[in-house]
Amino acid sequence: MSRRTILIAVVIVMLIGMAGVGYIGWRWQTRHDGAAGSYRISLPEGVTMRQVVESERTLLVSDELLKGVIADLGLVEHWGMESEEEALAHMRKKLIVKPGKEEDRMMVLYLDRNQALAGEVLRAINDRYVTIKKRQKLLLGP
Repeated sequence: MSRRTILIAVVIVMLIGMAGVGYIGWRWQTRHDGAAGSYRISLPEGVTMRQVVESERTLLVSDELLKGVIADLGLVEHWGMESEEEALAHMRKKLIVKPGKEEDRMMVLYLDRNQALAGEVLRAINDRYVTIKKRQKLLLGP
């Protein structure tokens, strides 16, 4: 083997190694654990699951719901943010609402690097969501 072939092989191995280390570092920096919840949804006739999920997502990311969670858990201070609006934007990025695996289910996920905090936030979201849904049902009647 010539010196040039060996040099090319060494360079290729080093590039692959650097790419691998870079990828692992990127995955470490952007990793997120999460907490997940599932809700049973009753679909009114003529309404698709996608429409229901979008409607519920609107409620789940509403100021009414999320501002209460932020206040209850003291998240502005915990995250070291300047304002409640900054915390709201952060929470909205981390909250995922999608159809579940079963056709009458909706999945709600909250992602955070700290899995314990993700669980705490999702529980607080759930508590507020249930309270709002009960109030809506009372206002709409049986």
